Amino acid sequence: MIPPNLNDLSQIELAQILRPLTKFNQRVIKLRFGLGGVKPHTLQETADILGTTREVIRKTEIQAMRQLGWIQLLPN
Repeated sequence: MIPPNLNDLSQIELAQILRPLTKFNQRVIKLRFGLGGVKPHTLQETADILGTTREVIRKTEIQAMRQLGWIQLLPN
């Protein structure tokens, strides 16, 4: 789950939280959740902006959220 107070953070604090991610993954998270002064975008809007597919964005979003500890892997 995305921390509820992310929109209250400064740009520097947000950058620190997203630092472990690649630049692409950071951009996906920012666009999808409307962080850093942008409005939240749909999978399709994010894919169009980044020149890829919704499926790539969906997988990237899940991977980034797991890396940040926002979601856990589900047991088999």
